[in-house]
Amino acid sequence: MGISLPDARALPLAGRLPRCQCGANIAAAEQRDPVSVEQVDVVDSIGVESTSGKLIMTISDHLDWDGGGSHQAILQEKLNTYLTFIESGEITTAYPDLIGRPIAISVVMRTSPTPDGDVFFEQVKLILAGIDIELRTTILEPPE
Repeated sequence: MGISLPDARALPLAGRLPRCQCGANIAAAEQRDPVSVEQVDVVDSIGVESTSGKLIMTISDHLDWDGGGSHQAILQEKLNTYLTFIESGEITTAYPDLIGRPIAISVVMRTSPTPDGDVFFEQVKLILAGIDIELRTTILEPPE
C-alpha cells in the first residue's frame, strides 16, 4: 500500500538491503543496537503489548520538527518500510507466533510535532485505520 501524502517524498524500497525481501533490516533491532528514525530501512522495535496482545512496532524519533518537511519525509519513508514489512508477509515469516495479532505502529518522539506534523499524523492515522493498523504517537517528557 504505502503512504503518499502531499509535501513528503516517498522513495522506492526495492534493492536496498539483501537481508529482507521488503528492504527492512530487522537485525539492528534484534541486536539492540541504537536505532533511529533516520535509519529508514530498519524496523526499530517489535513487541507484544501485555494488556491488549497487540503487536507494537515502534519508531524511535529523536529529530526536531523544523517545519521544513524533511522530518515528515523521513517519517513517511520509515512508515512505508514498516508497511512493506507487514503487507509483504515478511513480519509473519520472521515472527510466526505473531500471526493474527492486531497491529499498532507507535512513533515515540523527543519533541512535539509542528501543526503541519499534527496534520501529517492525522492523515497517516486515517490511511492506516483503513487497513486495520493503529497509529500511536507519544512525546517523551524531558528529564528533570
